[in-house]
Amino acid sequence: MSRAPRAMTRLLGVFALAIALVAGSGVASYAASVTWRDDTGDVYSLSLADESTPSPAPGEAESDITSVTIRHGAAAVMVTVRLRSLPPRFDTVGLKIKTSSSGPAYLATASAGPGMKIWQLSKGGVGKPIQCRGYHVGFKVAADVIQARIPRACLGNPRWVRVGAMVSTAPDLLSLLFSAGDDEELSAEDEIGYVDVAGIGAIPDSMWRASGSPLPLGPKVRRG
Repeated sequence: MSRAPRAMTRLLGVFALAIALVAGSGVASYAASVTWRDDTGDVYSLSLADESTPSPAPGEAESDITSVTIRHGAAAVMVTVRLRSLPPRFDTVGLKIKTSSSGPAYLATASAGPGMKIWQLSKGGVGKPIQCRGYHVGFKVAADVIQARIPRACLGNPRWVRVGAMVSTAPDLLSLLFSAGDDEELSAEDEIGYVDVAGIGAIPDSMWRASGSPLPLGPKVRRG
C-alpha cells in the first residue's frame, strides 16, 4: 500500500476512535442556549504515515477549539464550534448528540476540503445514515468557525440535548488518495494532522487504544 492511502486510513481511524469515545457526564443546565469553553493549547498532532500515538502540540493553533455554543430552538439545534485556526485543508467535525439518558446518541459528522464537502447524520454509533432534510454544516474558514444545523425532527424532537465535539484537520485527502505510485513519499507537512476534543485537555495514551475513560459531553440544553 502506498503511504498516501495509508495516511488517509490512519486519520480516519483515529477520528472514528475519538468520536466513538465522546460520551460521559456533564454539568446539568436548562438554558435554551449554552456556551462552554475549551482550553487552548490542547491540540494533538498525529502522524498519517505510521501508527505512533498522537502527541501533544501545545503551540499549534490549527484545529484548536476555543468554545462550543449550542442553541436549542423550536425548529433546530444549532451548534457553533469556534477555533483558534481553521485552515483550508481537509477539515472534519464530529458531534455526538445525546437526547435521552439511556438511549443511543446521534452522530453528526462533516468534512470539507478543496473541491469537496460531505456530511452525514446517523444514530447509534456507526448506525444507518438518517435522511434529514435541513441538516447542514458550514465551514467558515475566514471566521475560524464550524456551524451545524440539525432539525429537531431528525433528533426525535427532544426536550433537551447534550453535545460533544471534536475537530481534526489534515492535508487534502483527495490529493493523497489519488496520488500516483506506491513509492510516492509524503512531505513532512503532508504527514501531520491535528485533532482537538472539546472539554478535555490531556488525553492519555490508553484513550487512543479505546481502553481509557470516556470523553465529556457538554451540559443539557433544553428547547427554547
